[in-house]
Amino acid sequence: MFVFYALNAADLTIEGPQTFYSGRESLIAVKTGETSGSLSWNISYSGAPIASGEQEISEGLANIKFTFPETKPCVIAKAEFNCSIGNEKLQKTLFFYPPNPFTEKKKILEDLSIEVWHTEADKGITELFKSLEIPFAEISNFSESKGKVLIIVGIDFSNFPGISDNLLKISSGGARIIIINPVSGRFPLKTAELTEAVLAKNGKIKEFGKNFDDESWGGKTPSSKSLKLASSDGVPVLETDTEQKDFTYCRMQTGKGNLIICAWDIINLSKDSPTPLYLLDRLISEDFNKKDHFKKGDK
Repeated sequence: MFVFYALNAADLTIEGPQTFYSGRESLIAVKTGETSGSLSWNISYSGAPIASGEQEISEGLANIKFTFPETKPCVIAKAEFNCSIGNEKLQKTLFFYPPNPFTEKKKILEDLSIEVWHTEADKGITELFKSLEIPFAEISNFSESKGKVLIIVGIDFSNFPGISDNLLKISSGGARIIIINPVSGRFPLKTAELTEAVLAKNGKIKEFGKNFDDESWGGKTPSSKSLKLASSDGVPVLETDTEQKDFTYCRMQTGKGNLIICAWDIINLSKDSPTPLYLLDRLISEDFNKKDHFKKGDK
């Protein structure tokens, strides 16, 4: 995992995420104003030292590797990273998450009756769910959906002309539908059937968790595309765009349920950063405005 950070220091800067997995190696690259020499660094948790050392500078960078200890399930550790060279000092708060946010939630997940639809090219979600021991059922046709949560990955809307009508009908009965990283195509918004519609950019991620990263997931951008408003035959549509300048999140409320479309590459980037995995947990099991049920490691 490769990480950069940006802080207020004259010659020391770090740019990038603040969330990491506990129990796994992390790499922080500190940009320095020096081309050689060494950088002193340390990381502490609850006042206790976790790791420290001297790192040689090469081509203006000090690459620091360390492994934060494993934390208990549901405990997020808030740690402090410090480094210095000469009179320059830099400090950053980091958050370390256990690798499985779904631990101890088996009964809740079973009650949700999670269903998954994916293309042949997007089998990563089934592999991820199996590794996390998330109970789910695969479906090949949307008309088969009977659960409370339906997750759709890698869909091309243009291959399903009536998808808007079909999915809004399912969600109106109380289901939550989550469409992750659609490949391309247009999704008609059917505004007459909606009671609420929300469009947002990556900043929305922090509404699901204030410490979540919304710009970099393990050194990569959360999305490689965006969702833009357009019109087709006089009907408003949500269109996938290969540029990253428009919206990346849309939630439509209809009847008793809701339908979410997000351009975030949650499945593939969950191995690089805990933010997408913990974001998926929030999308599946709780509304973003509910109180965080995870214990803070610094409490």
